Amino acid sequence: MKPGDYRLSQVDTGGVAGIMKQKDFVSAVCLAVFFFSGCSQELDKGEFENVRGTARTCAVSVASGADYEELKKAVAQLSGEISVLKGKISSDRERQLFKKYTELLAIYQDGLLLWKYKLEGSHYNFIPGGVIYVGQDVEPVVEKYRLPTESHVYGPTQQIWKSIPEDSLQIIWDNANSQMGIIEAFTNN
Repeated sequence: MKPGDYRLSQVDTGGVAGIMKQKDFVSAVCLAVFFFSGCSQELDKGEFENVRGTARTCAVSVASGADYEELKKAVAQLSGEISVLKGKISSDRERQLFKKYTELLAIYQDGLLLWKYKLEGSHYNFIPGGVIYVGQDVEPVVEKYRLPTESHVYGPTQQIWKSIPEDSLQIIWDNANSQMGIIEAFTNN
């Protein structure tokens, strides 16, 4: 054996000071194991059951042709369930799933915004049928989903305004369905 090659049994622990260092090391390892066990990859599906059920209610509302107010109520309930869940997250995997549900909520909120503009636009004669007026708060949604726009000119003032096709709303609902699929796959994986 060469100098510097040591086996554990040959290492000089330095007497009492070495024993204390070993105890400190063991304590540090135990503390690390305890700490990181809270950061496990476990997923408590029971914690997510209310959010999952409410998300499904939103999906069924869209698929069944529910009216705006019914979906708005379901999305508000989803938002509430997500808020309640926020304080119960205990693992990285749960944080990932929580994020996926918050993304789903954002998609439904985007859809509600477009639907609201669709309904409100029907009261104005200058907005032709089959389009949704693009107001300032709709512009981020248009950009986010890369929805095609069309420019119009309001005759009396020559003011230019934009619209998106009414079927853009279906693009949002398709995104929500895709996100639900991602959530289901993540949950079952």
